[in-house]
Amino acid sequence: RQQAIKNQPIDQNSATHLIRQALAYTSKGQFDSKLLSDILTFPNPLSIRNDITITVVYFDQDYIDHIQTKQKTK
Repeated sequence: RQQAIKNQPIDQNSATHLIRQALAYTSKGQFDSKLLSDILTFPNPLSIRNDITITVVYFDQDYIDHIQTKQKTK
């Protein structure tokens, strides 16, 4: 049970995860919460936070496989 808890993702939201990855990981691949905090609390936060857009698209893999199979049989 403890291992399952340990393996739970930090972020429940995909967009939040992508922002965390983009802004708060060092070149060594380590998460730096202070770096994230510093970036998001610049004196003029609008210059940073209003310019971040994340789009997450989920594809239905079963549908894609079905269409590809259908196209191959033509």
